[in-house]
Amino acid sequence: MKARKVTIVEVAKGAGVSTATASRVLGKYGYAGGTKERVLAVATKLGYQPNKIARG
Repeated sequence: MKARKVTIVEVAKGAGVSTATASRVLGKYGYAGGTKERVLAVATKLGYQPNKIARG
């Protein structure tokens, strides 16, 4: 059985931020204020992996 991938929407909900903010943090661009650590912690906890095809 294939493992379900964690989405950026789930990371954003877990961190209590918008998907745009989570995207800025995970994409390492733009300003994310003081939420960077929270988003990264949630992403690590959930096992978030960026979609290489979507990034291209």
